[in-house]
Amino acid sequence: KLVQYLQQSRLSRVIVGHKPVADSPLVIRDDGALEVIMADTSYSDSSSADNRGDAVAEVIVEPDGSALVHGVLSDGKEYNFILPAVHEMNTGNLIGKKTKDDFWIKAKLEDQNLLLVKTEGRKVTRKYISPHEVKAHL
Repeated sequence: KLVQYLQQSRLSRVIVGHKPVADSPLVIRDDGALEVIMADTSYSDSSSADNRGDAVAEVIVEPDGSALVHGVLSDGKEYNFILPAVHEMNTGNLIGKKTKDDFWIKAKLEDQNLLLVKTEGRKVTRKYISPHEVKAHL
């Protein structure tokens, strides 16, 4: 019902905080209907005094409806990608998809590899794979 309400209200993207999602924003999307971006990185590095460590994230929504997502992971790797306007999404965009083994495709790194993350409570499992490798996991 919520998705229907948002669609009837002509809303296609919701950006929220106050829901920690490790050291990079989490995108959840349904092709062409709705996209949710959760960008709270406050529990990025539990070994750091501030629980954030070196992780930083920024989401910039552009006038054309696209969103630039960039930052630095707690391990120092940089990510930078553009999410097209939701109505322009297609199945070729892998960010925001969930794999068969319950990993979220969270980010495209500067080296073009993809960051995949699975969380169980505050335990975060991550892996880095090429865009070609990820297709076998979908």
